[in-house]
Amino acid sequence: MMFYDINYDQDHDITVPFQVDEDSRFLLCKVSGTIKNGSKGNTIADYLFEKTCQ
Repeated sequence: MMFYDINYDQDHDITVPFQVDEDSRFLLCKVSGTIKNGSKGNTIADYLFEKTCQ
């Protein structure tokens, strides 16, 4: 199975590389960086959700 990188804009606090397989059936992402605790992390959680939905 081959995977191809997908480039999205990145939040300045986290890195989220995405990849998709050759049939576009599987989406993989790896989140790394700093996500704040509690409601202070809501903005980054919204960002991750938005980017995954794209």
